[in-house]
Amino acid sequence: MSDFKVYPDTASLARAAAEHFATLAERSLERRGCFAVALAGGSTPRSTYALLACDRFASRLDWSRIHAFWSDERCVSPDHPDSNYRMAREALLDRVPIPRTNVHRIEGELPPHRAAGAYQAELERVLGPGGRFATSSCWAWGRRGIRHRSFQAARRFTSGHGGW
Repeated sequence: MSDFKVYPDTASLARAAAEHFATLAERSLERRGCFAVALAGGSTPRSTYALLACDRFASRLDWSRIHAFWSDERCVSPDHPDSNYRMAREALLDRVPIPRTNVHRIEGELPPHRAAGAYQAELERVLGPGGRFATSSCWAWGRRGIRHRSFQAARRFTSGHGGW
């Protein structure tokens, strides 16, 4: 059995991804009382985030118990057009009632080593040492289903983008 699903177009993919996100969030909120997600940047997830902000999905979730993190960020200010945070904020976060204290962005405007260190400290403050909630677990999908995942912030130069 394959772990891959093929969708006929990007709109179908965005709908399936939004449904999957909402289902996982509902399940985590019910079982653990919270949901932590690492949002991706770039243009690919924008339509999924926009769907999640629509009432069909947004009304299903208790956004006060959801924590948003980032899987990566560019070394730019949070209002820069290349900022992954900016894209997620505009497409999703500004359109749902998530408390600002539950939005944990990477400070891309800082020098890379400082941003990575500050984000590692933020991950540990919120998720606990090793990237786990003190009382609940942060879950991620793996090849064999849901599993624990720990987090570590690091800096990396991206030659294709010409920066950190």
